Amino acid sequence: MVCTHKGEIVPTLLGIPVIGKDPKAFVPGAYVQFLRRAGAELSDAVKDAEAISGPLSERILRVEEKLEAHIELARDLTSGPREVVRSDYPPAALRQLVRNAVLHRNYEGTNASVRIYGFDDEIHGPGGPFGQVSRGNFGPPGVTDYRNPHLAEAMRNLGFVQKFGFGIPIARKALGENGNPLLEFVVEDTHVVAIVAEAATTVPVIAFFNKSGVGKTPLVCHLAWMYAHLDVPVVATDLDPQANLTAMLPDEEQLGELPGHRRQKANRVRWSAAAASRRRRHCASAP
Repeated sequence: MVCTHKGEIVPTLLGIPVIGKDPKAFVPGAYVQFLRRAGAELSDAVKDAEAISGPLSERILRVEEKLEAHIELARDLTSGPREVVRSDYPPAALRQLVRNAVLHRNYEGTNASVRIYGFDDEIHGPGGPFGQVSRGNFGPPGVTDYRNPHLAEAMRNLGFVQKFGFGIPIARKALGENGNPLLEFVVEDTHVVAIVAEAATTVPVIAFFNKSGVGKTPLVCHLAWMYAHLDVPVVATDLDPQANLTAMLPDEEQLGELPGHRRQKANRVRWSAAAASRRRRHCASAP
């Protein structure tokens, strides 16, 4: 971490980001930028922003404290017989993803920092895949390589990583147990983005009225799109043999043609019972 130069004790290149009090004074990108806006748009007001620097252990712990301070709890009263309290983001997953970004980032040829748009659902790490890791095999357990092997050893000694390539699987497991959508990655040559979607509380909306022509199907369709526009994951279940709701909603090909997709994740409304609807029609017409 340190060496002697002209009779003075000075930090090494590894020592600057690990034990340096102000590492970004020597390595411009050696900090973590946290940003949280009031909404999902770039033009929305900033609620909290901080450039977090300092020694490595202090930097990581301050980032994790910042993330946990912004985590919100939701009470689910409808999906089971008892009230369930869950966080919108599991701290264990966020910890693994932040540490992974700090460890594997590229310090050469860029002054960019690790950036956390919280909770715009994105953690940006400068530097693409390295060594045996490629776009094709990014993420599975055991597939790992180290652009910064000495930094990896320092983080292991500090207790932040295990060096077994288990960080991403741990994050995926924590997200699954918390009810969050699947963890996604955008892997480019110059950077990697982890996309973490918020856990949604399931709220059933049931439309049933034993009379035709009163607007049940259009109401369900508009409610589904309204919730999707609010970034709430929606499953629209069509159990009517006429399958009018299924016909109203776009198929996968039409979804791909819609403009304004953000991160290639449209606010999709999915339906799960078109096949059931077809089976019911078949059974009704069977002799």
